Amino acid sequence: MIGSQHLTLTQAAQIGTYPGQAHFAIPDARETCWRCRFWDARSDREQHAVCLKAQRLTPGRRTQKVPWNARVCRYFEPKNQIAVR
Repeated sequence: MIGSQHLTLTQAAQIGTYPGQAHFAIPDARETCWRCRFWDARSDREQHAVCLKAQRLTPGRRTQKVPWNARVCRYFEPKNQIAVR
């Protein structure tokens, strides 16, 4: 998780955020990353997966895998829902 005991004024969003997420986690969110359409698990058994949104926002950089139970960020879109752009 991002955040440390050495940082001052650490907010709940920073503490609940994992490296590899597209944005800071929403601390009181009811959903988790595995329900997001950007969570790219190759199988249903994977516990960690790459966030496709984070990859798009940071081209050319390798992004870390995010655990399935991470709280969602502001880019959350439910799986099987068509985004209106």
